[in-house]
Amino acid sequence: MKTLKLSIVAIMAMGTCSFASESLQEALTSGTYEGALRAYYFDRDIGHGTSKGSIINLGIDLDYESNSFYGFKVGFGFQSSNAVNADDDGKKALSWDMYGNGAVLSQAYLSYTLSKTTLKVGRQYIHLPLMQSSGSRLIRQSYEGSTLISNDIPDTTLFVAYANKYQNRTDGAGKIADFKDLTGDYAYTAGIINKSIPNTTLTVAYGELDESYDMSYLEANYKNKYNDISYGLSAQYSETDYDNSSTKDGNFYGLKADFGIGGVNVYVAYAEVNDGNAQWGVLGGGGKVVLYTSSIIDAGIYSESEQYAIDVNYTFQDLGLKVGARYIDIDFATNYSADYKLAYTDYKFKGALKGLTASLVYEEENHDLDANDFKELWAKLIYKF
Repeated sequence: MKTLKLSIVAIMAMGTCSFASESLQEALTSGTYEGALRAYYFDRDIGHGTSKGSIINLGIDLDYESNSFYGFKVGFGFQSSNAVNADDDGKKALSWDMYGNGAVLSQAYLSYTLSKTTLKVGRQYIHLPLMQSSGSRLIRQSYEGSTLISNDIPDTTLFVAYANKYQNRTDGAGKIADFKDLTGDYAYTAGIINKSIPNTTLTVAYGELDESYDMSYLEANYKNKYNDISYGLSAQYSETDYDNSSTKDGNFYGLKADFGIGGVNVYVAYAEVNDGNAQWGVLGGGGKVVLYTSSIIDAGIYSESEQYAIDVNYTFQDLGLKVGARYIDIDFATNYSADYKLAYTDYKFKGALKGLTASLVYEEENHDLDANDFKELWAKLIYKF
């Protein structure tokens, strides 16, 4: 409530601006609607059967945002999930991220825009470097708080986000997750994204999770093209400082080079996680700063290690089809090692089925410790309207 009051005061202090609708009724009735129907199949095997099961989930997303009225907008977002005939093994193996029946109002916000600066207050999906709503599972994570994003400076995005409640994917007990208070009082992130250098994106972000840790993140991403050849170089660095002195601070850096010609795209990457355990973001699985050496499903190892990755994929432009494979090798400071093998494909339908997409991911980890081995298959069918 304190956050809401402060944010409303900030909105009123920003003054007035031109408006798109001439009446409140017009703003509400001329808003935009969008939605998605989702059918997901996940099959998981961890530790050679220690946790093994599969699940089929069906869900619908519905989102609405009003038209602008004196710079103000309201928005609402609804998500639902229904596991189809899930057995006990599937419920147990996928309880933390996929098995959760029900519905949740994930977005309910008021926003105000002045020039190219927008303040948004309430429940919302956030997409910032250290605080981001993960949409990799059926239910997308959401936050309750405030965001302020400004693009008034040319080639520059300034952002601040604050959250005091968080909605995960499931509650771990068979229901869809609802908004919960954080363990501490708050989580926040602030930073800048700058593109003033030609072909280059620079990102600087800082974040804190109350009573847990604070972290910083730096990234430089260069992309260019020579005739039909595209190429790029990227570097990233992150540092985590824990409030608990008994927890060892951690940091990591990564380097990546990519190359493309025609439909072929290749990248090679290296990452090193130093000292203790580095963190992936201040809140939410989607806030995970993706290591350049990350896999798709497991999404990155942040314990002390050296990591190497190579990815090769090909896009059939005329067909709307992309196929790829990735290999990752990880050497841990504990003298253990692991490797990941991935295969993936995406297909976008055309014609009468436009809006329908299908994707398939298979990933397996081979670890020196058998208990850490896993195999997982994701099949997703999504229709957006």
